[in-house]
Amino acid sequence: MASSSGFDLSGSTSTVDSSLWQWGDAGGADGEDSGYGQGGDSFDETSFKGGRDAVIFLIDCSPSMFEEFELRTETATGGDSDGEGGDDEDGEGSTTSTTYFSQAVKATHAAFQNKILTSDRDLVSVVFYSTVKRKKPEDADTVYVLSELDLPSAEQIQNLEEIADGRFDFEGAIGSSDDYSLKNALWTCSNLFASVRQRIETKRILLFTNNDNPHLTQDDARKQASTQARDLVDMGIDIDLLHMSKPGQSFDLKLFYKPYIVNTEEEVEGNASQTFEQLLRRTRVKCSSKRARMTIPWTITGGFDIGVRVYNLIGTATKASYIRLDGKSNREVATKTRYYCSETSAPLLSTDMKSTYTYGGEKVVFEKAEVDAMRSFGKPGLLLMGFKPSSALRKEYNVKKSSFIYPDESIVRGSTRAFTAFLDSCLRLDKVPICRLISRTNSPPDFVALLPQAEVLDEESKVQTMPPGFHMIVLPFADDMRQIKHDKLDFEIDPEEVEAAQKLIKSMTFKAFSSDNFTNPTLQKHFAALEALALDKDAPDEVVDLTVVTDFPSKVHKRAQAMNAKLYDPIGYNPESATGAKRKPASSGGAKRAKAGAAGAAAGAGDAGIDEAQVKALYDNGQVSKLKVADLKAFLKLKKQQLQGTRKAELVAQVEQYFDLL
Repeated sequence: MASSSGFDLSGSTSTVDSSLWQWGDAGGADGEDSGYGQGGDSFDETSFKGGRDAVIFLIDCSPSMFEEFELRTETATGGDSDGEGGDDEDGEGSTTSTTYFSQAVKATHAAFQNKILTSDRDLVSVVFYSTVKRKKPEDADTVYVLSELDLPSAEQIQNLEEIADGRFDFEGAIGSSDDYSLKNALWTCSNLFASVRQRIETKRILLFTNNDNPHLTQDDARKQASTQARDLVDMGIDIDLLHMSKPGQSFDLKLFYKPYIVNTEEEVEGNASQTFEQLLRRTRVKCSSKRARMTIPWTITGGFDIGVRVYNLIGTATKASYIRLDGKSNREVATKTRYYCSETSAPLLSTDMKSTYTYGGEKVVFEKAEVDAMRSFGKPGLLLMGFKPSSALRKEYNVKKSSFIYPDESIVRGSTRAFTAFLDSCLRLDKVPICRLISRTNSPPDFVALLPQAEVLDEESKVQTMPPGFHMIVLPFADDMRQIKHDKLDFEIDPEEVEAAQKLIKSMTFKAFSSDNFTNPTLQKHFAALEALALDKDAPDEVVDLTVVTDFPSKVHKRAQAMNAKLYDPIGYNPESATGAKRKPASSGGAKRAKAGAAGAAAGAGDAGIDEAQVKALYDNGQVSKLKVADLKAFLKLKKQQLQGTRKAELVAQVEQYFDLL
């Protein structure tokens, strides 16, 4: 299968650095990627595959790719963020001269940077076509294999960086030619995939070009290219077209590429308006493999199953775990665990050991088979229990992060049709399926709610922004629920205070905010330091922390000061004062409390810090429990009451009993 995407470089920024590339696409838990497929209206199970990924970056090097154009760096100046209107206006910006080839290489360079940090087990390669020279005599004409399909390396990144920055003499070492063969380029990619000995689940070609009609006047070459492209699709090799349109022109997919590209109705076929940053994002998405967390049956009733795959759309991006090395030789250290008997020091095998749990102070011993039997609740899968209105699903019921399920024909044929029928019906009826989930053998069961989601397309480009399917939300059991009691916020609020708070909220309301537009600064600094060491850079690239607010608009400051004057000035509290938030000492002398052993000193401290009227007021409101244990003890000693316990509940009950008898 294949897909395409387009972009126009006429109005985008020219600088390409690590800040434009969102590092940390480490994926979800269980080592799975968090991305999902680019399916259309129908469910295309081939968009989701697991295992090792292999990507070839195929870049057109024809003279048209080296045509220069002006790349404008725009500066946006917007109004205040009061949420009350005011459209942003584009400010003046500078222009930089660049080429389509340079931008394609920079996007490839950024993709390699991402791969080496987040998917270093995947295989990548760079192939140039429409070249004068070839790397090896046995290579096909007009094709130059810059790097074979292999694990990403620092040397590959350095080579791409030199080509992108113009430090490499491309014309002298490789050369650009009008005499090319797209068939040879695709055939070379097929051979690269075939030469890999490792097991590959996903094979993809990312094709960068600005020529929408190759071999226009060469019928034989055009037919050969078409045949080779069709053969690649038949072999399960995806061709992702990242086409570039010249300023003022459109890239027409119908002229050549559309028969080999699926879901072209979702892509821009006319004048592309995407910026270069969007090219980086699209390249990043297409480079990311889509691995399923699990493949399980969804049982509707006895004998009626639907095959589904479960994906993690969101997962915490983390740093790779460090590897221990020998302090003398710097060789990797292997970790081994052995168990020994505490009495005889004899080594133990797994069959020699049992499990024990403490119950009521006694140790209960279980055999391994007994432990496995207690953990077994059935075969892995989803079991439909019933349906509830979507309004019954509360946001705070997320015990774990949600997953996403999509039909899988490999388990049960016809799953796509049945899944689509359930999804459409749930959307129309506004219902949520409630299921029991057993994720794997010997895993405990969970109740899950399947929140239906319809497909969403971008209004202008018609590109899919959200896929159709169900979000699987894990629900809490009764044992997981917690009850928290707080006193009612019973305060008389002045209307002027409410108005001041409303104005402050309006002035700080986001016009457009999404957390997925911000990268984790901790990961960015870590990756930048790794890259600097691996590539022998003098210093790591500067990482901009986008979570830091440098300054608020003047309107926000004014309204914050107005709210401060309304709320805090009357009570004499200064939030900017270093001592304003500190608790005042219990006594004017500021002496520290004596140790618990000094009963007389404790009684004296209680005398100075405990007011009977204050305790009586708390008793009248049923809030004696607000007092600290030390205050409760001090009050009882002040009243010459013998302590009937040391726990807070006992002390509270004794204080309440004291006032009950008055």
